[in-house]
Amino acid sequence: MWLDDQNTKCETPGTSVDTALYIQNELHECIIKPKPYRMCECEDKQIARKNHPEVFRPLENRTDRRRHVLMLTYARGGSTLLGQLFNQHEDAFYWFEPLHSYHKRHFPNTSPDGYLFTDDDKSSSLTNEGIFAHLEIMHSIFNCNLHSVPLHVFANRFLRTWPVPLKFASYRECMDAKPKSEVIRASSAFVGQGNFKRIYSLTPRDLNGNISLIKEKIEFVDDESISYLEESELGYLLPFKIKYCLPLLENACRKAKVIAIKTIRYAMEFVPLLGNHTDKVIHLSRDPRGIMNSRYNGMLKPTEAENARFVCNHMSADLRERKSQNRLDFFFPLKYEDLAAKPLSVAKRIYRFIGMDSSAKTLNRIWEMTHGGKDGGKSDTKRKNSTATALAWRSKMDNETVNVINRRCAKTLSQYGYDL
Repeated sequence: MWLDDQNTKCETPGTSVDTALYIQNELHECIIKPKPYRMCECEDKQIARKNHPEVFRPLENRTDRRRHVLMLTYARGGSTLLGQLFNQHEDAFYWFEPLHSYHKRHFPNTSPDGYLFTDDDKSSSLTNEGIFAHLEIMHSIFNCNLHSVPLHVFANRFLRTWPVPLKFASYRECMDAKPKSEVIRASSAFVGQGNFKRIYSLTPRDLNGNISLIKEKIEFVDDESISYLEESELGYLLPFKIKYCLPLLENACRKAKVIAIKTIRYAMEFVPLLGNHTDKVIHLSRDPRGIMNSRYNGMLKPTEAENARFVCNHMSADLRERKSQNRLDFFFPLKYEDLAAKPLSVAKRIYRFIGMDSSAKTLNRIWEMTHGGKDGGKSDTKRKNSTATALAWRSKMDNETVNVINRRCAKTLSQYGYDL
């Protein structure tokens, strides 16, 4: 049923049906947090674990021919290269790390592994409220309903200053251009407003209507994370510029045949919650020793190697959950080492698994990235030899450091088939 049809006690002025999640069964009245704000307190803050409802596309949307692909992986796990298989494909709309801003707003001092798991592989740090915030963001992107994505996602530095995916080009050009008069006019009404940074908890759709209504929505924002905002120094123009330029991005999304999201901030355990909003999941893993070497740029010390337990807990939990779901036609398990060694062969397999064409143009781009004349930066995909990059830890890590990781990650290494 739709959230609006429930007998909920939460009064949420301005919340429309298209901003609510479509769920299979009923929940506690405040577990689903309508966007963009709420006027009642939800006492249910328990850790998000099992028995959550699955989130389904409404029946009328299931004829949508766009395929939804989720890439789950780990920080420095080779996901940038995997993402390029979609970024470089003419039929795909690719979005990387849309959950980054939520993570940094609510858990600013934690790694992606610590964000999802504590000091074992069975304890998620996320509450139900956090999980549904994740679901809403991915739900909106998969459906190209980008006006329902929180403004803080667009204000994140990944979309402001980093190189953006190819299908973001026209949007980024609009954002980098001189602001239009209507943007300046709308933003000027908020100059000097002390609580303005709360606006980033709203969505672009919430900026429709008159100024007084927008100010009322800002006033009712209930978000503890506003104390940490990299957006707070960005001025008054940005939210209205996002709203003005967003149709360009939404149009690019709707033209695509495949919507692909890459994230290191979502656990395998929560994949079922997406229901039929996800058609395929690519689970990218990498030797934890390679991950740790990459995270520390080849300068890993034995004492720092103790931190490998966090990523290994994460990897073990994800593998256990994936196997428990037993869906061979849904999950595509992939090792970064295999992708780096045979990028074209793996690309063809992935495209075939999803139902995408393997055009010569796309494959040539992938070849150039993995066999470039020189290495790009740390987060760049261009490599002289992608296999050498994947296995660099063997020559850069000393035996003591390797042994620490081997002890901390013995179970994970065995589970994924990596030699000690």
